[in-house]
Amino acid sequence: MTPSDVDAIVQTTGEPRDLVVRHRGKIEAVINNAQKIIQLRESEGDGAFDKFIWSFVADKPILNQWKGNLADATTKTKESEALSKALKNRGFKFVGPTTCYAMMQSCGLVVDHPVNSPEWKEAYRRLTGRPGGYQLA
Repeated sequence: MTPSDVDAIVQTTGEPRDLVVRHRGKIEAVINNAQKIIQLRESEGDGAFDKFIWSFVADKPILNQWKGNLADATTKTKESEALSKALKNRGFKFVGPTTCYAMMQSCGLVVDHPVNSPEWKEAYRRLTGRPGGYQLA
């Protein structure tokens, strides 16, 4: 994307169009972060970003054990804080610890269902057979 593409997304008045992402900085961060991943792949090879993010959980998914009360749900961890810091040091933008934690959940680095829910039990079943193991939080 070019700056004119971003301008097309955000009206010239500075008011966003009716889109999911309305913040110019976040749109520009998507472009920046994609460029950073491309640079990482070019310097370290395919799979470099994957290897990089998995290193923050020692290549083992974390199976959380919260009891189901939303007040107990985690929104960031020491791992997501470390990932956030490392990404920022590499020039990534809009990658705070909460955003990184959400990414870790969506990529399967963290499994975050209430203990004994059907989803948690299924994750536990899958992870116990996983080569390389997993971690309980």
